[in-house]
Amino acid sequence: MAHAVLSPSSSPRWLLCHGSVGLVQKCPATTSDYADQGTVAHHIGALCLQDNFASAEAYKGRVFQVMNSVLFAGIGERPPRLRGQTKDFVSIHEVDDDMVCAVNTYVSRMRNYAFASECFMREQPLDISGITGEEGATGTADAIIIKGNSLQVHDYKHGRGKKVRADSSQLAIYGLAALSLAETAGFEPTTVQCFIHQPRVRNDHEHHEWSVKKLRAYGEVVRQSADRAMTLWKEGKETSDLNPGSEQCFFCDAKPTCPALRKEVAKTCFDDFDALAKEVPVAMPSPETEEELLSLSLSKIGMIEKWCEAVKAEAYRRVVNGVAVPRYKLVKGKGGNRAWADEAKTAKVLTAAGLTDDTIYVKKLITPPVVEKLLKQMPSVWKALQAHITRPEGAPTLVPESDNRPALTVGAPADDFDAAT
Repeated sequence: MAHAVLSPSSSPRWLLCHGSVGLVQKCPATTSDYADQGTVAHHIGALCLQDNFASAEAYKGRVFQVMNSVLFAGIGERPPRLRGQTKDFVSIHEVDDDMVCAVNTYVSRMRNYAFASECFMREQPLDISGITGEEGATGTADAIIIKGNSLQVHDYKHGRGKKVRADSSQLAIYGLAALSLAETAGFEPTTVQCFIHQPRVRNDHEHHEWSVKKLRAYGEVVRQSADRAMTLWKEGKETSDLNPGSEQCFFCDAKPTCPALRKEVAKTCFDDFDALAKEVPVAMPSPETEEELLSLSLSKIGMIEKWCEAVKAEAYRRVVNGVAVPRYKLVKGKGGNRAWADEAKTAKVLTAAGLTDDTIYVKKLITPPVVEKLLKQMPSVWKALQAHITRPEGAPTLVPESDNRPALTVGAPADDFDAAT
């Protein structure tokens, strides 16, 4: 099944940058080993939910192949190549301890939420055409639960790369489509709760509750943005309504060739930040405007870093596919670290040379995370070991105000100056 052009997962982009839809459709679609690993983890999670919330341990050691972003068993019709690509993208993934642990965390939570529910749906297809205006467009919710007056939409994220919020536009669109499905089935929920499960990123899970009234009001905003995006795409106006920013550019395939992003980066990096000063409604510099300029500069860093990575990746992709990029060439890279081709044979040679095991082998105590996994069936022993574990405190980190972590309290600048005098 072809992905929707205005898919819920890409909504953070097209809601904020309407013109990106046309640009992206002209770019080769991409994938990664991390994305494919997520595809496998989603598959295992769905199987566990289907099998009465069974443990993912049953799949440990199983190997799965992902071709062109689709789980493929090597039998039957091959998945079509990704848009604009001339070769298949294939990755192989083994279900290891880390994946088992993450999936089991998700499955355990879902077992608790599904208990005593009136309705539980897994991998539920949803009609989103009435929300985005794209004919035949669908999405898939990992799980939907109806319990009392509450409709729950659950989304599992396996990746570590980006922390996703439960109030994201993706989950809101799923919530709107699930609400329509529930009402068609005769249910009358008054609240829609959106849950994000990212067990490899956060220990807990986040949820956001919408009233049906507020969710429908947000749906109108989505419809207007979707209509504008589709109109620009159909009219071929790919350079209109481009609005670069950290959120909308994060996963955008058009990053390396987007004219608006290129202009924004050039303005920020090569105009000595003069353009940023125009965004501050104060003519003369002052301590307040200096901090405001610094804040504006910080807000651009993530977008620029992602642009730099995307430009390098796109240039590499073109060169390896035979497209010349002026003034650049491919050369042989630095070799990897030296390693023994066969450790057992090497050990025999070293032993024959008179070296002892204590000399040729390094002995090291296993780490707390490894011990925790080994002692799953011995919680009392693991609890007793807590007193033997140390963990350095994390250094203060500067993040946007939207970050959920509480702010640290620091001394005022005046206090520092007083202490120094």
